[in-house]
Amino acid sequence: MKISVIIPTNRQDKLLDFELPSFRTQTFPKDDFEIIIVDDACINRKNDVESFAIANKLNIKWMRGKKPYYRSNANIGNARNTGLIHATGELIIFIDDYSSISPAYLEGMWIIYKENSGYSPIGPVTSVEFCDRPFSLKTVSTDKRLDLIKSHGMDTAECPSNWFYTSNASAPMREILKLNGFWEMADLTREEDALFGLALSKNGWKFCFAGSLPVYHMIHSKELGNKRYNQVNYKDLGWDTVDIEGRMVDGGGPAGRCGLTTAPEEIQLVTKDIFNTKYPGSWGLIEYFNNHPKYRFNEETGFDLRKERKEIGMWV
Repeated sequence: MKISVIIPTNRQDKLLDFELPSFRTQTFPKDDFEIIIVDDACINRKNDVESFAIANKLNIKWMRGKKPYYRSNANIGNARNTGLIHATGELIIFIDDYSSISPAYLEGMWIIYKENSGYSPIGPVTSVEFCDRPFSLKTVSTDKRLDLIKSHGMDTAECPSNWFYTSNASAPMREILKLNGFWEMADLTREEDALFGLALSKNGWKFCFAGSLPVYHMIHSKELGNKRYNQVNYKDLGWDTVDIEGRMVDGGGPAGRCGLTTAPEEIQLVTKDIFNTKYPGSWGLIEYFNNHPKYRFNEETGFDLRKERKEIGMWV
């Protein structure tokens, strides 16, 4: 298998009628890719997904997420690790739910990966308006990373590791195994994808931004997505300018979205308590990881991705 696409979801709609149909029109050969649905919605869609796969001649694996070690209202890292246990592809592509792709998406991602040794592609995310059928991809906002690339007259260019957003990103399985998957403690703090990208880059892997390969991500409700987050200055959270692997955070800059605002304050202090870090939340995890270069994700829980891949099926 050349490509495995991992899609975690805990929502009840838009999977069978909006997201999966975009895979049946792919120009990439259907025998060369698989779709792994890690479905933690309260309804059971296994039969519906399997029927869709048969009708459209797609390789789809449906499963529940493995038992999480940490309790969170969004065990995203745990779900993606579940998908990684069952993935057989050389290149792993991560896409969120409520998303749709263009017909040439998988082919384009594969070509960039194979033609650029030591790199895997990251693509832009275009937010589209929430709607019911018939679906229309009415743009609400474009990706600022794409705007930056285009401002330099480029469509594809090397990009920093903190651009690794799992709504449209990829990495080879052989590199992922070196990390031991996603750090599941970040399910408490968020920004598990930025941590993942940072870890890959510290191992020498690189990324290129492919501006022509967007994922269209439907906003989860009729309200704009950024209303779900508090707007804060990093300086208000206790630090000034921080530069971690090319990720510059200016405490004096404009208000912005931050991982520290997406979970209760007491949960964010877990990283300080466990690892005795200066900063809380996801930044505490990054701080600890930078200070312990030999640390392998999930050592504290005993999760071993290589071992689990040898025992496929135990959590399905």
